[in-house]
Amino acid sequence: MKMTVYTVFLTDPENLAAEMQHWAYPLHFIDFETAINPIPFTKGVSPYQMIAFQYSHHVVERDGNVRHAGEYLCADDVGVHAHGA
Repeated sequence: MKMTVYTVFLTDPENLAAEMQHWAYPLHFIDFETAINPIPFTKGVSPYQMIAFQYSHHVVERDGNVRHAGEYLCADDVGVHAHGA
């Protein structure tokens, strides 16, 4: 048995461009890094529970410039969730 996988990206450039005209700048993006461990490192964490340990905040200005606005890296063993970030 042979299986073929196709990846198709459907886009509508004209309507996307029209919608983007209504976006309010600056745009903010937050990127989280997570880990899922089968054996918890700390008390109160379940096996395979997703733990966020880092995030970064980026801002895109109307002119296309992107700046790094902030970040957090958990230096202990409890993760971002315990720090209210």
